[in-house]
Order: sequence, then C-alpha cells, then structure tokens
Amino acid sequence: MIKHALNETQRMLRLEIAGDLCGDAAQKEALSEIDAIFSEKTVQKKSWAVLLLDLTSTQNIDSMGLSVLIELIRKVDARSATTKVRIGSKLVYNIFVFTRLDKRVEIEMADHLTTSDHLGLWVKKSSPRIAARTDTARKQRLDQSPSLTPEQDLSPTVRRSLAARSASATTTSPSLKVESST
Repeated sequence: MIKHALNETQRMLRLEIAGDLCGDAAQKEALSEIDAIFSEKTVQKKSWAVLLLDLTSTQNIDSMGLSVLIELIRKVDARSATTKVRIGSKLVYNIFVFTRLDKRVEIEMADHLTTSDHLGLWVKKSSPRIAARTDTARKQRLDQSPSLTPEQDLSPTVRRSLAARSASATTTSPSLKVESST
C-alpha cells in the first residue's frame, strides 16, 4: 500500500500511498507500514529534511485515514523535518482544508489540477475554454439584467454567507451614549 524512496541529494523521503485511506483495516495496515519504514536503519540514519507524501492516487480519506495522516505528521515533526503533501483529488484537498491540516503541511497540487483564488473552486488547467465560457455566460446574465450586481449573481449559499458577514460587521457592541445638554 505504501511505497517509499529516500533521495539523499534532495534530503527527501518520499512516501506514496496507493489507494484510499478508509476503514479500520486500512488504518492498521498503513500504521504498521509507516512504523516499518521509520524503523529502517537507512531512514533512521539519513538526514532527510522533507517528507513528500504523495496522495495523487488517493481519492478518499475517512476519520481512520485522518488518524494515519496525523500520526505521520507527528513523526515528521518529531524529526524536525517538514511535510509536503502532493494531492490529486478535490475531495482530499477539501479534507485537508476542513481539518486545517493545510496549516501544518505544505500542499502541492497535481499537475492536472489547480485551485482558483475565487471561493476555492477547482478549474482544470487543460480546459481554459470552459472557464472562458463560464465567465462569458456570467457577463451575459449581468448584461441582460442591468439591476443585477455581481454579488447577486452568486449562489444562494454564498449570498447568505456574505449577508451574514456584513450583518455581523455592522452589529456593534452596545456603547455608552453621551448626551450633551445645550
């Protein structure tokens, strides 16, 4: 399930997890393989500074798989090394973001995927025409209804979120009123 290679010139240990990290059996197998890799003399003796965790073939991670990743990150942190994770799935990326593991590791996207700066949406690099068509359709909707602002063109969920943010920004804590007597 886990392949590993040590690159001495780059001072990097590369772990490739093939398949999903789901279920109790996968957790036990992955943890035993990680323990075996970290107990190898070559891995213990060599001064690698970066662990590259390749999750490009992983499509799903459940809570048991998260415990494997957290344990692996702890082992790497104990060595005072850094962890880089290469991700090839939108779902796996979202799991790292929702669990805030993206704050503890460096994330590299697979070559065929990239994240858009706008609302964390995914766009394929290989099809810029789709993104152009989407932008063109949005501009046409805005042109057809001039009273529609770009904020109103967002999805209902995003609109509710923006409205809640603006409402909480406008609400202030009660302040003292000073009356002047003139």
